[in-house]
Parts: sequence; C-alpha cells; structure tokens
Amino acid sequence: MPGSQYGNAHKTGRPVLCAFAIIQWILFAKYAKSIRRTIYAALCSCYNRSRNVKEARDMTNLLSGHLEDCSTPQYFCFSIRCEVCGEFWYSSSIPFSKAAQASEHREKKELYDAIYQRERERARLTAGQEARERFSQCPICRRLVCDSCFLICDEMDMCRECAGRMKESGEPVAP
Repeated sequence: MPGSQYGNAHKTGRPVLCAFAIIQWILFAKYAKSIRRTIYAALCSCYNRSRNVKEARDMTNLLSGHLEDCSTPQYFCFSIRCEVCGEFWYSSSIPFSKAAQASEHREKKELYDAIYQRERERARLTAGQEARERFSQCPICRRLVCDSCFLICDEMDMCRECAGRMKESGEPVAP
C-alpha cells in the first residue's frame, strides 16, 4: 500500500513509538516535581524507619544493661529501678523449659546449664523490650526513669527533676 494514508507506520511502528515517547516525556515533565517529592518522601521514610529501629535497639540495649537478674532455677525474671522515684519494676516471669528435667537428671547438668544460659539471655532481651514500654531516658540528665516520672513538656520531654529545675511544666506519661 504505497500510497496509503498511513504511510509506512504500519510496517515499522516508529511514528507510533515516537508519539508514545513524546506523551511519556510530556507526562513526566508535568508530574516530575510530584514524582521527585514522592521518591524523596519514600527515601526519607525509609531512613527515618531505620533510624527509629536503631534508636529502639539502642534503648533496649541500654535497658538490658541496667536490668537486675531476679531469676530462680525455675523462672526468669528481671527488674529495673527508676532513678528518680526509686520504684522497682519487674518483668513478666518466664518459666525455664527444662526446670523439671534439670532437677531429675544430675548427669546432664552441663547440658541443662547451657540451655538455662541461652534461655536466660532470651528472657533478658524480652525483659528489655518490655521495659522499653515503661521507661525512658531523660535527654538532660541521661537517667532511666519510669513513665510516672517522665514528663511530656512543651519544649522537650524530660524527667520530673530536670523539669522542676528548669521550671518546665508537663504531664507524666503514665499517672
């Protein structure tokens, strides 16, 4: 069809492809700012999420380091003391999975001791995560304080003693 109204487009597809590319370019130019904002927001969100995960891990490690071991041969339990009011908080008790077998089989004492240590470390991490829900670190004095002693203030959240010293008012996280 040499003299057709479509020319050679039906054979090569180039004019159609070129028009498609022009439409894409126009749409890209029109929405480029929006696309850049979306990509930037996604990158920031990903960075903030990884930063928040790191901060949460750091806080859990800090709390795990301050936990006192109150475990028995049958149960794992940990405590932490608020550095402002002095109140103790105790983690949930977690039973040792081999407590009954350990007391019956004295010949496997080394095996049960190794299992006990492994489970105790897991319980310590769990207690650290549990404590993270109830304790905060004051950004001023760097002490670990319970939610009753940690205030939500206008300028910056801080412990009750630092807020009193700086004449800041606020509400406790937990009454």
